[in-house]
Amino acid sequence: MAGTKGIAIMNTDLIAGAVLLVVTQTWIWRTILRVPTHPRAVVNGAFAYGLLVGSTAVAAAGLWQATAGHWWLPLAGGLLFVLSDFFIGWSDIGGRRMNNPHLWIWVTYGLAQACIVYSPLIHDL
Repeated sequence: MAGTKGIAIMNTDLIAGAVLLVVTQTWIWRTILRVPTHPRAVVNGAFAYGLLVGSTAVAAAGLWQATAGHWWLPLAGGLLFVLSDFFIGWSDIGGRRMNNPHLWIWVTYGLAQACIVYSPLIHDL
């Protein structure tokens, strides 16, 4: 069972990552996801969801940095999760072609979930 002792992940790198996330997500939304033929709710929802998913990677990066790289598996999972959802945005919302998009979406999504869920099993809690 995990202890009650927490890890402080709030640091300047986490704040910089959050700012980078907002800038990057805004750029992606403006160049890829903002498709005039899609309903506004879908397009704006994709922007908000991208920020939410991206925040998981930012938080995982903060954990990784706070533990001197020890907790790397949640970071890998967070980044794979972002990549999976980027593929969804690129192909399904943005309407751009890629080879086997749903294969790439599911592979990166499955690996992301495995990294996130199984990370406590390989790390000393």
